Amino acid sequence: AERKLLQDKWRRQQLKRRVAEAIASMDWLLRNVADKSTRWYQAADPNQLAYVGHSFGGATAVVAAEQDPRASVCAAFDCWAEASGPIDPKMLDTGISRCPTLLVQCEAWVGGAVDKTLQAHLLTPWEKKGHPANLMWIAEKAGHSNFTDFPLLAPMLVRLLRQAGAVNGTKCMQATLRQTLECVRLKPSGFNTLIIAV
Repeated sequence: AERKLLQDKWRRQQLKRRVAEAIASMDWLLRNVADKSTRWYQAADPNQLAYVGHSFGGATAVVAAEQDPRASVCAAFDCWAEASGPIDPKMLDTGISRCPTLLVQCEAWVGGAVDKTLQAHLLTPWEKKGHPANLMWIAEKAGHSNFTDFPLLAPMLVRLLRQAGAVNGTKCMQATLRQTLECVRLKPSGFNTLIIAV
């Protein structure tokens, strides 16, 4: 029990550091988008900012988007969120509702601890715990590794290690990216959405 408490504390500290790094990365990109001397000048719309991440990166994206008032949208693939962490339970209790969030989840996680946490704290706008535009999309027959490049680069190895579901890895990634792009395309402008992937 003591080891679990230490792990949860360490993971919450690690999440704080990663959130700070993600927000600092957004700061850097925004400075460069506004600076005529950089190759990033006007490469993206500074009013359309998104945080996107997978697993621990999904938790990082959700917390960064909640803390960074500039974020317009968030997408999290198999966001690691349980009652014990790594997202601070106090933050979960008050709700994750600052901006719309797309939660992409593999079918293998449906009904588990993470699913229950996400349902309770991000998808309950009627209790003011989630943004009214939050969505959850379930990737059928997918496993946790389907949201990484592993199924694309080493499909046989991932299947042998049982790290992906029965779905075709390439098709799953294409569908996931399609859902994500629909979510982050906020409004037509002459620029792209600026995305921090964590």
